[in-house]
Amino acid sequence: MSSSVIPRADSRVWRENHTGGGRDAFAISIKGFAFNPNQHSVAKGATITWTNDDGTTHTVTSGVPGTPSGKFDQRLEPGKTFTFTFTDTGAYEFFCNIHNSMRGTVTVK
Repeated sequence: MSSSVIPRADSRVWRENHTGGGRDAFAISIKGFAFNPNQHSVAKGATITWTNDDGTTHTVTSGVPGTPSGKFDQRLEPGKTFTFTFTDTGAYEFFCNIHNSMRGTVTVK
C-alpha cells in the first residue's frame, strides 16, 4: 500500500507550486474559524483534502447555509481530515454547518 503526502495550505512549497497544472491533490486548512484558502480553482478530477487545524469541531458541507446541496457533508473533529474528488465541472460552494459564517468555493474547470 502506498501513501502520498498532501501538501498543506499553509505550506510555503504548496503556495509556490500551486498552479493547478498537472497537480491533482490540494489542501484547505480550517483554522481561526475560516477556510484557507476559501476560494480554490482546480481541474476536473482533482482531490481536495480539508484539515481541521482548529481546536473545535467544524463541518465541510456543500451548498450554502440553509440550502445544503447534498454533494458532501462531513463533520470534522480537531485534527481530522476529509477528502473529496471533484468529478464534474462547475462552482461548488461549501460552508461550516456549525459556524455559518465560514464559507468557501471550489471552481472546477
